[in-house]
Amino acid sequence: MKVCHVSSVHPSFDVRIFHKEAVSLAKAGIETVCIFSEVADQERSGVSVLGVPNSYKRRLHRMTKHAKKVVDRAIEVNADIYHLHDPELLPHALRLKKHGAKVIYDSHEDLPRQILSKEYVPPWARVPLSSTLKIFENFVVSRIDAIVVATDSIAERFGKLNKNIVVVNNFPFIEELKKPLVNVSKERAVCYVGSIAKIRGALEIVEAIGMVKGAKLYLAGKTNDKRLHEQMRDTPGWKKVDELGFIPRDKVAEVLMKSVAGLVTLYPEPNHLTSIPIKMFEYLSAGIPIICSDFPHWKKLLLEHECALFVDPLSPIEISKAITWMIDNPSEAKEMGLRGQKIVEKKFNWESEEKKLLKLYKQLM
Repeated sequence: MKVCHVSSVHPSFDVRIFHKEAVSLAKAGIETVCIFSEVADQERSGVSVLGVPNSYKRRLHRMTKHAKKVVDRAIEVNADIYHLHDPELLPHALRLKKHGAKVIYDSHEDLPRQILSKEYVPPWARVPLSSTLKIFENFVVSRIDAIVVATDSIAERFGKLNKNIVVVNNFPFIEELKKPLVNVSKERAVCYVGSIAKIRGALEIVEAIGMVKGAKLYLAGKTNDKRLHEQMRDTPGWKKVDELGFIPRDKVAEVLMKSVAGLVTLYPEPNHLTSIPIKMFEYLSAGIPIICSDFPHWKKLLLEHECALFVDPLSPIEISKAITWMIDNPSEAKEMGLRGQKIVEKKFNWESEEKKLLKLYKQLM
């Protein structure tokens, strides 16, 4: 049995696609191939990795011409099961089935809701485009072999379209970020680790840290929005920001160990309200509490575990008050972090999710 994971969009060695799903299958003794853009062919962690160069600069060409090239190479693999990770690969799903393979669609995000917040889509076009993509996505989903989804809300949407659906949350590995590091001590600092964007609360957290006396914000991640970066630099709080850019996983662990809390203050956009950001659980797995948006769904997940402070993500004042409390009450913050760490070890971890993924593959095989 040969399985091929396919992505034309995600970075090479994406954590969910490669380190979690593909490596888990390989460890279970299943021949596994991953196809990414812009990576050299190689073997890693028992997985065969194949690359497809992307010469297209325009988004539309990447979503059409490049996606076709990626699928063409996937067909050459002659796999028994294809696991697709991008919506732009869906037009080729039925073509893969015609080759006699089974097809899984891995829905990382709620695409129709996501489109409603995309800045590159003109506001007037978002609703009709969202509706059109929903119809097309539903059409394909109802005709393939299985659906893997990252949240319960996406599962509910697809539930009537395909009976073979499983929720595989993007939870962290139990041990990856929890190991104590020598010579690393807590600072009067909080952190944000992940993609930096306006709708992820970038401006508000920079403004908030400026209101907290003697505090620092570790900002780890990249943004492709030059205007946003200029706005952040023009904010008074920027002088308290340690801008790290993209950092490897071992450096992420170090940043978390230095910080008293992690920030996840996403805007209340449709796609965010029912999301489950991995960074929340990565912070908790490292033993630090979180300051997060006061979404009802997130409160339902975490409120009873007393490991988070919930704030209005659009209010720098509320965010600053939460940061101040965490920094001024280190013992209580530590206890919150330890409670969060325990619930990650018990429930919110990849080791639990891996079992569901392997069960699905066994059913398909």
